[in-house]
Order: sequence, then structure tokens, then C-alpha cells
Amino acid sequence: MTDLDFLIIDAPPGTGDEPLTLAQTIPDAKALIVTTPQEISLADVRKSINFCRQVKMDILGIVENMSGLLCPHCGKEIDLFGKTGGELLAKKEKLALLGKLPLDPEVVRHGDSGSVTDIFSDQRPFAQAFDAMLDQVLELINHSGSPSPSLSEGGKGGDVQIENKTKKESDMERTIFAVPVSGGKLCAHFGHCDQFALVETEAGKIKGSTMQTPPPHEPGVLPAWLHEMGANIIIAGGMGSRAQQLFNEAGIKVVTGATMDSPESLVNQYLTDTLSTGANVCDH
Repeated sequence: MTDLDFLIIDAPPGTGDEPLTLAQTIPDAKALIVTTPQEISLADVRKSINFCRQVKMDILGIVENMSGLLCPHCGKEIDLFGKTGGELLAKKEKLALLGKLPLDPEVVRHGDSGSVTDIFSDQRPFAQAFDAMLDQVLELINHSGSPSPSLSEGGKGGDVQIENKTKKESDMERTIFAVPVSGGKLCAHFGHCDQFALVETEAGKIKGSTMQTPPPHEPGVLPAWLHEMGANIIIAGGMGSRAQQLFNEAGIKVVTGATMDSPESLVNQYLTDTLSTGANVCDH
């Protein structure tokens, strides 16, 4: 029986029972976060990153899989699933981008034939990117005593810093969050929502929520209306710069780039410093 050098566990995406069990049973386990470039994948990955930080699991870095396809006929790169998603996520979360693995039909062919070692014999683009990623992972593991690459600058492991957040809601007597909603979840653009959820919190705890139908969307109308409703913070998916300015002038703090989740869940994430925000998806 030989000693085990590495045990690699391919966990399903998200934050289910499997990664929680791993974190509880293997205290020194390290996470390698794999994503594809499109936003729907990045949304799940942000939750995984927050999960790792909550359970104090070191994150080695991010790997962007399915990062383009080299056409076998013309050699041109085709961005089937978008571009730079993993790179932008790594930059925002202050994590290392360990590699970008392209789609390669040869990987499929070799996998079907059961000869996966042959994938690396001809040094195709996939093999080159994989080797470079592996070198970085081994280097990080060999220097695991150094500060984790998942640490925020000037912060502590596990802290998720939210842009422009200056005061915890647990220190505030009363806060009302406004969340634009369609179908029970966050609406991607605040001006196109069916209703606004007004979630009231006190001492960092949700006390209650109501659903309010907004007036017709016109410039400046919603900030003034939400101000009258007592809102202090709006959590949105996308919002143009002019709208953000109007909300700020109305005394309402703006958080953009939130994922499609229920209003109560988003507010709880904000209150516990686990709200993960991506790109502001509004081009207004």
C-alpha cells in the first residue's frame, strides 16, 4: 500500500451537503473553484466562494473551464460561453486565476477511448493550459504555509468586503431594504420589476417585509417614492449611473450586481457580510 500524495474530490456545484461534509471531515482540505465564463455559472461559484470563506477553507484559486473553442477547421477561437468571466470574478474576489482551459474535441475523443494520458502527448492548447494550471496548484500547495490567496487585502480570511459598505446593519437601529422583485426573486433591472419588497430590519435581524407596487418608471420617480416609503438601501441586479446618483441624492445606498434570489435571502446575506455581487448588468 503506497502513501497518498493527493486526494482530489470533484464536488457538485453549489453549497450542498457534499462540500459541507468535506469541510467537516477534512479540516485541511483546500478548494479549487472551477467555473465556466457565463454569468449563470459565476452566480453559483460566488456562493461557493462565500461558503469556503464561511467554513474557513483555503481557496487555491479559480479555473475557467470551457474557455473558448479553437475551430478545428480555421483555428479561430470561438467564445461559446462568453469571455473573461472567470478572470473578472478572480479579480473582484481577490483570488488567483490559475488557468483558462479551452474546449478541445480531442479531449472528448481520448476520453471516449479511455486513453486520457494521450491528451497530453501532443501538447495541444488544452494540454498546455492544463500543465500551466497544474504547476501553479502544486506551487501553492507546496507553499501552503504562506498567506492564503483568498485573503482580502487588509482583511482577514473569510471576510467578504462589500463595496461602499461603511457600517454594519447590526449597529443600526432600523433599516429598510428595497429589493425589486419579479416572480418572487430579484428582478435583473429595478425599473422593470412587478413589485418592490420592503424588508425591515432591526439590530441586524429581519423584522418583517411587505410588497409594494411601484409607480410608473420615470427618471427620478422611484428614488423619491422609495425614500417616502422609508427605504435606506436598495439591492439591485443592474442600474445605470444616473439612477444610482438619484438614489444617492435621495439618501438611499445602492448595491448592484446581486444574483436572482429571494428578497429575504439577499437581505440576510447582506447583514451577514456574505452577499456576493457580480457585474452591474445594466448598460444604461
